[in-house]
Amino acid sequence: MIVADEDLPVGTVLGPEHLRTVRTAVELVPAEAPTSAEQVVGRAITHPVPAGTPLLDPFLAGDGQPALPDGAVLMVVPVPDLLAPHLSPGTTIELLPIDPALGSSQGISAQVLEAATTATSTAALGSAGTGSTQILVAVDRSRSGELAHALGAGAVMVSVIG
Repeated sequence: MIVADEDLPVGTVLGPEHLRTVRTAVELVPAEAPTSAEQVVGRAITHPVPAGTPLLDPFLAGDGQPALPDGAVLMVVPVPDLLAPHLSPGTTIELLPIDPALGSSQGISAQVLEAATTATSTAALGSAGTGSTQILVAVDRSRSGELAHALGAGAVMVSVIG
């Protein structure tokens, strides 16, 4: 049976390094349990999965689909190229809208669902200039309007939460 080799946060896109095979008595293996790593590699985690948990379909998004937690909105956020290599699916980031008229507002937590691997050649919406990469993030629905406004104004700073 294929299980998580480590604790996996929502949004993690499964690779061979996240998996291990365990020997289990046939009568204890759920019928829908994957029998090979190829059946789950490339799929995203939809709920937190503790190490040792069998990777069953309810925990996985379809092939190529980002996992979107309940109550979240999928948004595109530009990040500086220098920060992009430090972002991977499951990374928690803080988006800091900066309103020139009011000063900065409270940060908005987001989880990276998909990190881009290439940079854009022109300035992206919300970036301070050229050299930005766009990523997909999950943001709480109640804060998505505020973030959309800040992105439209080009006033969002991104920081990585450790």
